[in-house]
Amino acid sequence: MRNIINNAFKNIDPNNKKFVEKNTDIVEEIYKIFEEKDYSQQDLAELLDKHPSEISKYLSGLHNLTLRSITKMEIALGSDIIMTRSKAREKYRKARFFALKKNARKNEGDITDGGRVKAEFRAHIGEDFSLKAS
Repeated sequence: MRNIINNAFKNIDPNNKKFVEKNTDIVEEIYKIFEEKDYSQQDLAELLDKHPSEISKYLSGLHNLTLRSITKMEIALGSDIIMTRSKAREKYRKARFFALKKNARKNEGDITDGGRVKAEFRAHIGEDFSLKAS
């Protein structure tokens, strides 16, 4: 059975595979926005004046979302869903440093607070958006 599934995936048209991949990325981004703003599919349906089943279809990962429909969702949600590379560089170039927090166990020899420690690390964002220690 596993071989049948693996063979089926090998035979997928690369264009279709890329389409599903991009569409899934967009849907995942929408769900992240939902989580950040405590929104639901129902909230988006109301904001767009759409039936909830239409929003469900949009978020299935298989619907061919148009740039127009994505833009309408961005406006309704008040957040970018997709961003060009140049816009991302422009937006995040200003953010030079951020703090990372790590939970460490008591037996790692770190200073503890109630058996766990919160250690802050500063990281520098390089021009290529990779993380570099500063």
